[in-house]
Amino acid sequence: MNIFEAWAKKNKKYSFNELIRIESIWINNFKFVEYSENELGVEINFKEANLVLLNGPNGYGKTTTFEALELLLTGDIKSFNSTLLNRGNISKSILANNPSKDIKITAKLVNEKGNIITIERCIDCKYGCTSTKKVNEEECTEEYLWQLLKFNKSIFDIGMYISQKESLEFLEKKYGDRKSLILGILDSSNIQEKSEFLKDFEKKVKSSIENNLRAIYYADEIEKIKPKVDILNNIKNVDNMLKERKYSDAIAVGKLVGISIESITEIEISLRRYNKLLTDLKSNERYRATFITNRKNLIGFFNKNIKNNNFDKNVCPLCGNTSMELERLFNMTERVLKENNTLLEKDVDLIKDKIEKYFDEAECINEKAKFLNNTEYKLYLELEKLININISNLTEEKEVMTELKFNNEKDFASENFDNEYSLFKLNIEKEINRLGERLSEKEVKDYENLIDKYYKNGINHKEVDINNKIAFIADKYSTGYSKQISIEKKKLQDRNIEYEKVKNQNKLAEDTVKEYRKKYDAAFKAYQTNLVENIKIPLYITSGKIIQNYPMGLGINVDIKDKQVIFQTDNKEDDIFNYLSMGQLNGVALSIMLSIRSTIDFNDGLDLILIDDPLQSIDDISAFSFADVLVDSFTDSQVIMSTHESDKSDLLEYKYRQYNKSVKVLNMYERYINS
Repeated sequence: MNIFEAWAKKNKKYSFNELIRIESIWINNFKFVEYSENELGVEINFKEANLVLLNGPNGYGKTTTFEALELLLTGDIKSFNSTLLNRGNISKSILANNPSKDIKITAKLVNEKGNIITIERCIDCKYGCTSTKKVNEEECTEEYLWQLLKFNKSIFDIGMYISQKESLEFLEKKYGDRKSLILGILDSSNIQEKSEFLKDFEKKVKSSIENNLRAIYYADEIEKIKPKVDILNNIKNVDNMLKERKYSDAIAVGKLVGISIESITEIEISLRRYNKLLTDLKSNERYRATFITNRKNLIGFFNKNIKNNNFDKNVCPLCGNTSMELERLFNMTERVLKENNTLLEKDVDLIKDKIEKYFDEAECINEKAKFLNNTEYKLYLELEKLININISNLTEEKEVMTELKFNNEKDFASENFDNEYSLFKLNIEKEINRLGERLSEKEVKDYENLIDKYYKNGINHKEVDINNKIAFIADKYSTGYSKQISIEKKKLQDRNIEYEKVKNQNKLAEDTVKEYRKKYDAAFKAYQTNLVENIKIPLYITSGKIIQNYPMGLGINVDIKDKQVIFQTDNKEDDIFNYLSMGQLNGVALSIMLSIRSTIDFNDGLDLILIDDPLQSIDDISAFSFADVLVDSFTDSQVIMSTHESDKSDLLEYKYRQYNKSVKVLNMYERYINS
């Protein structure tokens, strides 16, 4: 472990609140840089200089250095085109010097107080080019890294870096995409979260309204359904009572003819099973017949195709497996189906024999039951009721109890049933007569005159009286019905009042949330538009300085609309991209980057400007003006710039040294020769 790694391990956590600069970068297994197993890789030391100039001829690592920085800070290389193949995508592993090894980029950053932080990104070239980020040797997310250095992807793309390959990439965008990219420099995640929260809250308020309305509706519906539920319960009770009565009748008949309850139950179960098996047998027979028909059709089709040389005779047409015994397999399938049906038939026959046995045993019982006609069975039921009379209720009639010694547990044989019944009936009649003798003559007479007293000798009702009575009853019914209607109307009014109250409360809440969300979104939209508006003046001034010899006007105007951004000159409404020269467009691209930077506070983050050789296409006057703007307006920024033109390199170095700013000049060709 070297001194640098030891320091990084010791200082694992840092949160910078000061200006940050890059001191050194190490590149390992990236492009022409070979893989180094035990070292960080090739070091490029910037010495925290205000201006770092990478010069020398093309092909010796200037662009490689910029792309390594881009890969380290964003995890991507914007100029890398993965879609060149006709099909599929090109992997970033081709950027590795040794594709079987990882690409590793490491940087050492320092703030104004001298605190150091290390950042490392490792690209796994063998498994999908997944990216691992580390801050002071501790893994972190992309968001954490950007939060630590106080920038995001959009800020890097249009406010930090202009690449040699993609210098005009922003100007090539559609008008709407330009505005989106500029707005991307805002960290709006917190604002969007609040907006989403308000949307969810609005949905919950609406849902609450619907639930309250449902509660009111269902409360009324439940009240309407309750009587029907009671009726249903009564129907179930009656149904159960009828089933029990049917069962009792079956028991009664069973007692008379000598069949046990268990036997009756067993016969019922056997009959049900017999019917089910019979149904299954018929169903199986249908399936078997259908299967055999389909099988014959398949065999016919198979043989036909064999003749036409479409199928091999020993290859199964279904699974494609080779077999020399296809016919035997077909026959075996049919035999299995027949055997399955035969087993089912045996089960049916077994149950059928069992049922027939029950009925054979019961034949003699049926003979006994022949003498029982409907009248005798009714008499039996009456007798059963009398048997079950509660004797304790007859304590006052001791004589009756004495004479009617009746044991309800006595078994009655069918042959003496008539005798027993006749004797019992005779005793009852005697008791009725005896009890009748105890009534007084007056009581008997009153009973006989009952009809005459209340009907024959009563008031002679006329039709008018009857109609009046009908009207009276109808009036009473109508009064009661009207009263019920009034009660229901009152309930309905109360419900409507409750409904309107809930509706108004929730409508107020819903409207409040909706209005608040609209204002919130409108304010954020206005804030975004103001941000874009803020680059107008800096862009006009900066572009006027950099491309001051342009004959169609001094500076570039920005036309900002609701969803688009258009760059124009003073006397032309068309976008500049279609009529400015390459050098002028590069000057505008530099102006846009510097103008956007003027709206961003870099005082407590990575204040970095990366420019990869766009000066090669602008003239000397524009280059001179650009150097003035850079050193005047971005004094504290760390600028890393490449150029293969020595005069422009000397110009920039002179300007920075004139302002007493530190400059580091790296001749990439000499580094390569001496390495």
